[in-house]
Amino acid sequence: MTNWPRNWAMRRRTSWPVDTHTPLLRRFQNSVILNPGSVGLPFFMQPDGRRLNPAWAEYALVTVTNGRCAITLHHVSYSLDALRTAVRQSNMPHPDAYLADWISGEA
Repeated sequence: MTNWPRNWAMRRRTSWPVDTHTPLLRRFQNSVILNPGSVGLPFFMQPDGRRLNPAWAEYALVTVTNGRCAITLHHVSYSLDALRTAVRQSNMPHPDAYLADWISGEA
């Protein structure tokens, strides 16, 4: 995206909200609101208010062809065991508390 014109988002009436960790793709009047989610800390809320972190990375593909924009949201699962190992080897404080909310990213 660094090679796009600096004002691409303004010219295309596209907004890039950040820091919600939740995928979102909506049309609003002549604009598109896009948040691909989170690569490092995706989450969703359970009905009981508990937050769960699936072991996957979220991203969006934006393709512009002949002046038409196509956006697709994706996620790629990764190994929950590998995450657990990496967190425990990192010497971060309270690794078990951090890992308690993580679940498998497999469908």
